[in-house]
Amino acid sequence: MLKTAGYWIGVRKSKQPLIMILLILNIMSLLVVGYDKRMARTGSWRVAESTLLTLGLIGGALGIYLGMHLFRHKTRHPKFIYGIPFYLIANVAIYYFLFTIL
Repeated sequence: MLKTAGYWIGVRKSKQPLIMILLILNIMSLLVVGYDKRMARTGSWRVAESTLLTLGLIGGALGIYLGMHLFRHKTRHPKFIYGIPFYLIANVAIYYFLFTIL
């Protein structure tokens, strides 16, 4: 995707907001995992597991997955070992559907 004169080459203008939403959601998910790891180290209040799983479910699974491995966080919890990759596959299927149908 190249951006020239306000347009992304290869992406229809109707899909640009969806791409931006997914990008922001995944970046936010990555940052939340990093924040939770920092809070775990300091013994402070943590982000609820349900919040992390919900972020993955609504489209931020790639950010959660990258955060798990980048920060080495939640990598021993079965909910995350199996749940986040499953959500990632589901997210990719939904993205594919949205980008081919819309």
